[in-house]
Amino acid sequence: MTATSGIDWSVPPHRLPLNRPLIPLADLINSRVDFSGQIVPFGGFIQEDSTPIHSLAAFDELGLFLAVKNEALQYFDGALWHELYAPIRDLVSYARIGDRVYFSDGISIGLIYNFAYEPLEDILVGVPSEELRAYYRQTMIPTPAGQLLEIHQGRLFSAQGNVLWFSEPLAFHRVNQLTNFIVFEGMIKLLKSAAKVLYVGDAAGVHTIKGSFPLEITKETVAVCEVPRHVSVAHIGMKSLLPREMEDSETFAFVTSDGICLGGSDGRYLKLTGRRLGDLSPTMVACVFNQRIGHLFVLVN
Repeated sequence: MTATSGIDWSVPPHRLPLNRPLIPLADLINSRVDFSGQIVPFGGFIQEDSTPIHSLAAFDELGLFLAVKNEALQYFDGALWHELYAPIRDLVSYARIGDRVYFSDGISIGLIYNFAYEPLEDILVGVPSEELRAYYRQTMIPTPAGQLLEIHQGRLFSAQGNVLWFSEPLAFHRVNQLTNFIVFEGMIKLLKSAAKVLYVGDAAGVHTIKGSFPLEITKETVAVCEVPRHVSVAHIGMKSLLPREMEDSETFAFVTSDGICLGGSDGRYLKLTGRRLGDLSPTMVACVFNQRIGHLFVLVN
C-alpha cells in the first residue's frame, strides 16, 4: 500500500475495498494521514499524571486549564492541580464570557473568576426598585444547571434535558421562567452559537434558531439525523480548506449520523461525508481542528 484515503467506518474491516489506488483503513493508531495520503506517525507523548480526568478545557487568554479529577473541578497551573468545586457528577460543559467561565455538570452550575469558584448571583442583584424586585420574585428563577452551556446574543443558554433555558440579556444568573425556554423532542446533545445562529441537536436532528429571543425567533430543522450522546465542536479557522459555499461564513465542524458536518454562521448546514454512520446515541465524539497543519481530528469513544 502506497497511500490511503483514511479511516472508513461505514463497513466492517473484512469488507473494505482493497482494489483501489487509495486503500481505506479500518483503524489508525498514533498516526495521521497527510494531504498526499501518506501515513505519518506522531512523535509520541509523555505521561505526566495517571489519574483519570475528563471535561478538559483550555482558556488560553485567561491562562486557565480546567479538568475534572477525583470528582472535582480543578485547574492546573503547570505544576500542581488546585480544586475549585466538588462534587462533580457528570461531564462538564463550559461557557466563557469575558474573564468569567461558567460551568455545569447538569446538576450544579457556577462560575470561575480569577482562579476561584463563585456561585451564581442572587436573582435580585442589580434590581433597582422594590416594585421590580417583587415582580422578579414571581417570574425569575436562577439559571438552571444543564448538560450543555453556551453564550449567544448576550445570554447564557443552559440545556436541561430537552428544555433549553436562556437568561435575561447580560444577566446570566437569572431566567424568566414564563418566557425564556424552548422545549425540544429529546435530550439536547448539541448546542453551539455561530454569530446570529444557534445550532441545537436532539433526537429529531439538527436545528437552527435565528432571530431575537424570546419572542422573535424562527426554528428550522436542517438535518434529520442522530446526534451523539456528547459531541464537541471545532472551529475551522482556515478559509482555504472550506467548500466554496462556506468561505464567507464562520464555520464549525461536528459529527452526526450523517458523518462529519459543517455549520455556518448563516445557518447553512453541509455534509462532508457521503455515507451515514451507525447508531451514535451512546457515543461521545470530539472534534479538534489543528490550525498549524490544517487537519480536523475526530475522536470517537
